[in-house]
Amino acid sequence: MGAGGGLTSVDLISFILSNDPSADTAQLRRTDHPYSVVCAGTGISGKGSGNRGRDHFPVGTRRTSESKNPVTNISGKVENPFSARFVRPGAIPYIFPPGCSAESLFETFERLQRMGAVVGPHGVGKSALITALADWMEQHEIPCLRLELHDGQRTLSQETWALLEDRSEIVITVDGYEQLSTWTRYQLRRLSRKRRLGLIGTAHSDVELPLLYAPEPNEDLAWKIVQLLLERGEPLISREDVHESFARHQGNLREMLFDLYDLYELRRSQLSPPSSEP
Repeated sequence: MGAGGGLTSVDLISFILSNDPSADTAQLRRTDHPYSVVCAGTGISGKGSGNRGRDHFPVGTRRTSESKNPVTNISGKVENPFSARFVRPGAIPYIFPPGCSAESLFETFERLQRMGAVVGPHGVGKSALITALADWMEQHEIPCLRLELHDGQRTLSQETWALLEDRSEIVITVDGYEQLSTWTRYQLRRLSRKRRLGLIGTAHSDVELPLLYAPEPNEDLAWKIVQLLLERGEPLISREDVHESFARHQGNLREMLFDLYDLYELRRSQLSPPSSEP
């Protein structure tokens, strides 16, 4: 633990309260994800620093190599590069628009008195952006604590409030900030000012925080993301496929990637050699 109760940049620990996000896309569509907290650099013994606080497992389960290693073929390619483990926030580098970077966003955040919102509709990359920004802060030894909210989480647990009360001079990122009740958001902003905490939250519309960034995906960006993913697999998705799916889902990158998962599976199965009869 750093001086004044601040966080160090090592000894990452996850408070595991969510389902395993490494599940395939089809599972991701159906699985409920309760509230989870990922604390970066708390200085509490537990998970080692090697996993960077990224691996989430259901309470009471153990990690196995089979549960985390994607299925690969003899060439080293994965079966489907659009599986959830490859498209979740942080799995691939965030592609910033020209003239923008994690560093420039952090400088804007500082000018906004260390409070800001990442705002946009579903599936445009808000979670990916806030993850990239938190990763950048950790890489530059800027103490950061990540909160992830799911399924209408309206408040924070007593354990989380106690954790925040014990910290100062850190940056809190809240993915799903708008899901908190108005009173909880007020309490969090008040605590942030009191403890000199930075606060960045994601939302689908304007909230009480000043605007930090509004992702605006376009087809060129979508194609760049797909190209990165296809490096793990076979060239079974074309630019035309991306054009059609991006338009069909009206710029929702998440739904587009779900769509391309299914299309990739279909084409991969068609290429598979028929099984030999006994």
